[in-house]
Formats: sequence, structure tokens, C-alpha cells
Amino acid sequence: MDMQRSKVRVMGSDAGGTMTNIFFVREDGNFVVGKAQSNPADESLAIYNSSLEVLSAWQLGVDDVYPELLTCVYSGIAMLNRVVQRKGLDVA
Repeated sequence: MDMQRSKVRVMGSDAGGTMTNIFFVREDGNFVVGKAQSNPADESLAIYNSSLEVLSAWQLGVDDVYPELLTCVYSGIAMLNRVVQRKGLDVA
């Protein structure tokens, strides 16, 4: 890993029914966007696979980037549908 590169500080994800979109933003403002197949049974797997795909544009992996993140934003249609339809587990 190049120690002179600008650190990746933001990760955003949108987990949809078919595809999981993800983007990463470096502290210098550059960003990459990518996607992978969604996995409703395990959304973390879709986020991981999408991260691998998009970070390859910078020749980086999740082990390089995840530890330096300051902010992660998650948006997911599965979560939104549960709230709107009032389905799922009861929470306080």
C-alpha cells in the first residue's frame, strides 16, 4: 500500500433488492462507485463483495480501507420496507 496516497474516509452503501451500490470517498475528494449482487439473507456479504469490486479501481482491498474510515452511511430498501410496512421485530 502506498503510504503517500490520500486516505479513504467515507463509505456509503445502498442495499437494494437486486444490487448493492457502494461508494468510497478519499480525503482529497476523489471517489469510486461500484456495485455487486445483493444478498437478502446476508447484506454484509453484498457490502463486502461490492467493496472488493469498487476498491480494485484503486488497487486497494477492504483490509487497507476499512480501518481508516471515519464515516459509513447505510441505506437499504429492506430496512426501509420494514419501517414503512411496520413489519419485523419490535424495538424500544
